[in-house]
Amino acid sequence: MTKNNLSLSISLIIGFLALHVGFVFAAIAPLSPKALKETANHIVTGEVLEVTSMIRKSKTGFLHLNRVFQIKVKVTGIRKGSGIKLTEKIIIKAWKPSVRIPPYPGLQGHDRIPKKGDKITAYLHDKKDNAYSAVMPNGFDIGNK
Repeated sequence: MTKNNLSLSISLIIGFLALHVGFVFAAIAPLSPKALKETANHIVTGEVLEVTSMIRKSKTGFLHLNRVFQIKVKVTGIRKGSGIKLTEKIIIKAWKPSVRIPPYPGLQGHDRIPKKGDKITAYLHDKKDNAYSAVMPNGFDIGNK
C-alpha cells in the first residue's frame, strides 16, 4: 500500500468514526415532567387495549431497523388538549430500535412501551395519519392514572 493510499484509508476511517460519534451524541435525554407538559399537545389517561408492532427500515438510510408500535388506548381522562373525547379509543404510535449497524449506545426511540391492560398517562403530539405519536423519549407514564 502506498503512503497516499494509507493516508486516504486513515482519513476515511477517522471520518466514519467522527460521523458515528456525532450520532451517539444525538440520543434524546428524558424530558422533565414540566417539559413533557409543555411539549405535549394532548395529555390523556387511559387503559391499553391492544399493542401491535412491526419491524420497519429506519428513515436514516443506514442499516437500521425499528420496531414500530401501535398502542390502542381507551381514554379515561383528558388533562390537556381538545379533539379527544372520554371513552374514545385512540391509536398512539411509538418506536424502539431493533437493529443498529453499527450499534449506537444511549437512549433511542421511546424508553418504555406500555403493555395490554396497563393504565397510562400519555403525552401526545397532534394526530397525523389517524394516530397520535407519543412525545420522545418518555411520553408514557405507565401505572399512573
